Amino acid sequence: MDASTLFKSKYFKAADLVGKRISATIESAEVETLRDGSEKLVIYFKGREQGLIANKTNFNILAGAYGHETDAWPGQDVVLFAEKVSFQGTATNGIRIDPVAKKNPAQKATAPDLDTSSDTPF
Repeated sequence: MDASTLFKSKYFKAADLVGKRISATIESAEVETLRDGSEKLVIYFKGREQGLIANKTNFNILAGAYGHETDAWPGQDVVLFAEKVSFQGTATNGIRIDPVAKKNPAQKATAPDLDTSSDTPF
């Protein structure tokens, strides 16, 4: 048994995601006061117990994809994964978030209307 499963954190850690890509749908994004007294944006996902404390990089990725208004993020799909990042000059695992583009049904690609009134084939 993996002993780390006995003491699950309220928040995702990079170690939870090493070698995995987890698809998730954003349920909410809320500012929370952490144990150290700092206030951070935490993103929660439908059907998942753990939230993601958003660092500046992940916030900017989501803001670039879905806008700076976090109230617009619920319902958006993302993929969570770990990758090597530089932290204080040392390579370590960090969590990254990848927005998944949703297709808007109103923007379906349609074939252009062909003009069949001419006798010229093209």
